[in-house]
Amino acid sequence: MNPNPLSEPYYLLHFLTFFSYLITRSSATSLLSPHLIHRLFYREIQAVLAFALLATYKIVRDETWEAFISNMLFFAKIFLVAISLIMDYHLALWYMVVFSVIYLVTQPPAFEGLGTSSKLTPLQLETLLTEGNTSRFWLVEFRALCSSACIHASRCFPELSITYSNKNLSFGIVDLGLFPNAAEKFGISLSGK
Repeated sequence: MNPNPLSEPYYLLHFLTFFSYLITRSSATSLLSPHLIHRLFYREIQAVLAFALLATYKIVRDETWEAFISNMLFFAKIFLVAISLIMDYHLALWYMVVFSVIYLVTQPPAFEGLGTSSKLTPLQLETLLTEGNTSRFWLVEFRALCSSACIHASRCFPELSITYSNKNLSFGIVDLGLFPNAAEKFGISLSGK
């Protein structure tokens, strides 16, 4: 992962969006009733404490930094939208639109390596399927770097493997560029249809 996450547009735009809440909150203080300001302050304290508890839990779970940052961004978005709902539902809708645009315009940076996925050959995959441990499930991505659809879809797979790998679920990748006969063997169409 990049040593300076703020140099990535994805993280920079998220940071600016979270920072915009402070500006919005301070400018809205004069417009809101004292009762609503008190209620908003109480909910902000609850959100910060809940966020700190979730962050502590995620750190204790010994997740990778990529998974930790991804989870914290997700929780921060939920808390920001929930707090914004107290001020005005239009503001909450605005934040949801902004986060959607950020995701569409700037994809999350690719993780270094494959996450916790294993590169598999077709023979290794067949061995896992026939002789492997039946209590362990495998989620296998067949990718071909010659297909733009595969490249776009492959951005999520390392994040999924980092977040959801455990003793019962493993992730694997078979590169169809290296093993073109594996597509036919496993019934995969490379036409994109």
